[in-house]
Amino acid sequence: MTRAAWPHLVAGGGGSIVNIASISATRGAFFMPQNAHGAAKGGVLALTYQLVVEGGPHGIRVNAVSPAMTETPHTRPLLADPDGPARAIRDRVPLGRWGQPRDVANAVLFLASDESAHVSGANIPVDGGAAVVG
Repeated sequence: MTRAAWPHLVAGGGGSIVNIASISATRGAFFMPQNAHGAAKGGVLALTYQLVVEGGPHGIRVNAVSPAMTETPHTRPLLADPDGPARAIRDRVPLGRWGQPRDVANAVLFLASDESAHVSGANIPVDGGAAVVG
């Protein structure tokens, strides 16, 4: 998407790109194998930071949002499994609840809006405080 949008953002004098990474990009997951996911999302952060440097002179802001476990149709079976890791994961979240899609969407909306006009290079964890406690 960035490759397709980039020339239009440059020609238009700027804009905002918001990438979706993951808290797994900056720390290991204790509950299941996440090596490929973490490596891929680490690449998203590296791309984000490089694009900050390349886009800044063109007025292009680039940021990332890093969700933790978010309740979606895809994750719902994992979260509902009484024998799975869901309770241990949730117990480590200071806010004590799963992320919701609207939590992630609101962070993206902020970064895409003029309200964040001088924000570039940020990685906002949407994790209920989980990254702080490890």
